[in-house]
Amino acid sequence: MPYPTQTEMSLGMAESGSVEMIEETTEQEPKLKHPLDADHAFIRYGVRRIIKNNQNLIIVVVGRSGSGKSFLSLSLAWAYAQVLGTEFGINNIHFTPTSFMGNIVSKPPSGTPMVFEEVGVNVGARDWQQKTNIVLGYVFQTFRSYNYITILNVPHLGFIDKTLRTMAHVVIRTERIHHKAQLCEARVLYVCNDALGTMPTMYRYGRSTESLAKIKLILVPKPPQELIDKYEKKKQAFNDQLMLDVYKQLTAKPVETQAQRRERERQEQQEIERQWRIKHGYPV
Repeated sequence: MPYPTQTEMSLGMAESGSVEMIEETTEQEPKLKHPLDADHAFIRYGVRRIIKNNQNLIIVVVGRSGSGKSFLSLSLAWAYAQVLGTEFGINNIHFTPTSFMGNIVSKPPSGTPMVFEEVGVNVGARDWQQKTNIVLGYVFQTFRSYNYITILNVPHLGFIDKTLRTMAHVVIRTERIHHKAQLCEARVLYVCNDALGTMPTMYRYGRSTESLAKIKLILVPKPPQELIDKYEKKKQAFNDQLMLDVYKQLTAKPVETQAQRRERERQEQQEIERQWRIKHGYPV
């Protein structure tokens, strides 16, 4: 799904709101005026879905490498946990479908945030994509009553199956990191779908069908340093294992099919018979 056009972007920025927004043309380091607490418009949006509407919340974070996707995901999850009175720690951060599903089947309390990092990055693209889509398809369609907050971190929306993309509630596109202020600048897009499937999926800037809160660009602070340290350690372990799996696949002998095995055995038998004929003076 391509990003909206410049016209669509300008339409979403036509009105200013009461939440934190910044001008895209500014050259100065921004200041955090509205922290991620219970009064922040985006946090209120999620809390309303969980508590008032008895729903879940599925957020997809996209952006180029180094734009702050991971830290933004952790910060949002941490903020929601603080406001909802749930827990968010290293055991709620996942890099594989198995780990992600393990967290769900353990039945954490309602409102628990979970982060699925780098969806689709693994060895064996076909098997991985199939397994990931099965897991996410189950989660997106069936666990509304669990009232969980799921944050998926992907480089591009194309890493997620089209059907699954339409089930997300919010897409957040990271724009850049303000290093001095230690803030990540991101744009919030609400996913709007026609239930009959007669209209294409649209990503509307700044306004959801469930809320009049206008959100254009948001500023998200870094998550707690203790959480960052644990995350970096877990991610490094995942990357090390990933590189090892890649190396094993590159150096492994190709798997012999049944037809190839029969052909090899036939050729070996022919060679044995040929050597026997030569040894006993029979014509080859």
